[in-house]
Amino acid sequence: MRDAYRYFPFLPDARVRAQQLGVNPASADETILSAVAARLQRILSGNYDMPLLSEKSELLFFALARAMLSALDTPLYYDRFGKFYARRAERAPSEYRMYLFSATGLGDPRAGVPLATYMSFRHVYPETKLYHLPVSKGVVFVPNHVLPALAGAVAYSLAVKGLPIPLDRIPESIRKWAKQAVPKVSLPRGSGQSGRWGFIESILKLSGIPDGRKRIVLYWIMPYLITVKGLDVDTAVSIAKEWAERQGAKILESWLRSDAENVKRKGLHPWSPQKVRAVSPDVFRMLQEMGVFQ
Repeated sequence: MRDAYRYFPFLPDARVRAQQLGVNPASADETILSAVAARLQRILSGNYDMPLLSEKSELLFFALARAMLSALDTPLYYDRFGKFYARRAERAPSEYRMYLFSATGLGDPRAGVPLATYMSFRHVYPETKLYHLPVSKGVVFVPNHVLPALAGAVAYSLAVKGLPIPLDRIPESIRKWAKQAVPKVSLPRGSGQSGRWGFIESILKLSGIPDGRKRIVLYWIMPYLITVKGLDVDTAVSIAKEWAERQGAKILESWLRSDAENVKRKGLHPWSPQKVRAVSPDVFRMLQEMGVFQ
């Protein structure tokens, strides 16, 4: 079922099929890279329901999109890329789902899958967890109504497997276009349009902030979420963690939680832009260049 590569360009033998079709990511020109970046941007924005391209185009997109994702190296983006293919697998016709199971060594999950094989795939849907499924003598049985979700879980695992690709293997041209794949947002300019703290709402919408992420959390984000918005610590930590991942920052959840609890305990308020400009002019200037401050 060769057409399965349109749905599943991440299949183990898809690279052979790509070579047969003459797919060569290294020869992609600016027009192709622009189209890939635009499509990837929609996926990273959460648009998972896009039409299928030709088999050759889907294989080329997969290879180039993975390179762009690796250049961005943001866990949130890896997750959304995986969920795009998970949704596609979940909604694929049943014969394509069964081909996916067969090609990845699961066979027919209704007839039983060895536990070790089943556990080799990350499960992103609750109904694929073992406590929802019958297990007997080390074999997992998957009922019909769970098969779409299992296909999504398998697709997710394979789509993000091997990411990130080492940066030295990614051409500069692809790294340049990767920046165009970062989701765009409509930002209010300055603080006047959304009240006193409108500029923090602008910062919360940004992606790809290259530096000063911890300081931004300390000065603005956490005090705003807890003191101004009145959110509880768990919710504030969750929002701050998602924001940090969008910037490509690896901030420990324990650090975020400690900061949140300190803000709540002391009733800390966000700093004014003027204070940050005096204490951390590099952070202020960077955000100014990104359109937060005029």
